[in-house]
Amino acid sequence: DGFNATLFSDAAGAKACASLRRQHRRNYKDRLAGLRCAVANASTTFGFRAAKLWAFTATPYDKSLYIDADAFPCASFQWLHAELSPALERYDVMATHSSMRRGYAHALHWLNAGVIAFNGHHRTRKVFLDWLRTYEAQKAPTTDQRLFNEAALRSDARIMALP
Repeated sequence: DGFNATLFSDAAGAKACASLRRQHRRNYKDRLAGLRCAVANASTTFGFRAAKLWAFTATPYDKSLYIDADAFPCASFQWLHAELSPALERYDVMATHSSMRRGYAHALHWLNAGVIAFNGHHRTRKVFLDWLRTYEAQKAPTTDQRLFNEAALRSDARIMALP
């Protein structure tokens, strides 16, 4: 009763992923039915964020959960799957609220781009493609969170804020 996962990362991350694939059966409570490793080559201009945004459009699954490298799940992946999977039948994109920082006056209306659950619907893909195109159109690298929120607001995707 496992689930599949793909780790999108740079070359160093893909090497770590390969190591994880060898060890996960011995060391982890969460049993992965299959773990794939994909290298997302970061551009020299836009770096890891462009690679992150590319990964959203490249997922091979009908339902996906993106977790930033600096985030740590407080529940098992089985529990997350059981809770999020049914909700992704109803909503296209689910993300946590953004914290109040960097001067956002209405942070409760902003979504955090660090933990995002999403389905494979065409509306969802449009959000991520818009986010990626807007990010790449910037004259200089910028944070991706504001652009994620703007793409979500422009979309017709069904969006839910996670508690």
